[in-house]
Amino acid sequence: MHLTSRREFVAAASVTCALVVCGDALAADAPPAGAVEIGTTSDYPADAISDRFAKSHKFFVVRTGARIVAVSNVCTHKSCTVRPVDDTLFCKCHKSSFETSGKRTKGPAKRSLPHFGISLNAETNVLSVTPTEHYEESDWGDARAFVEISA
Repeated sequence: MHLTSRREFVAAASVTCALVVCGDALAADAPPAGAVEIGTTSDYPADAISDRFAKSHKFFVVRTGARIVAVSNVCTHKSCTVRPVDDTLFCKCHKSSFETSGKRTKGPAKRSLPHFGISLNAETNVLSVTPTEHYEESDWGDARAFVEISA
């Protein structure tokens, strides 16, 4: 019969606690999988940013003219939460800033915020965002990275 020493017990308990805490934190930070219906195009006025899905799904909905995009609200530097401040997306952790399009304007972040997949059901006029589809700045012209609507 093997008796566990106090040192072995403390080490095992520490590892178990760390796995539980980190596992919960990772699960809480991950956006839900699958498409998220975010409303109709009329829910998003021109030249505005909506943070309605920032906490629950980790993205902003930004409309610039006739284009609607879903921009990640997770900083590309150290994964802190980005918040809208006037006409800027700002990371208060390390002071990175981004245009409302997600384009990086000031570091330490080196990359722009990714866009998520977005689509429009033409019959119902309902927008859907797929947070698991990421489009880096070089791919923002991809038809799945934005929705173009008639003004």
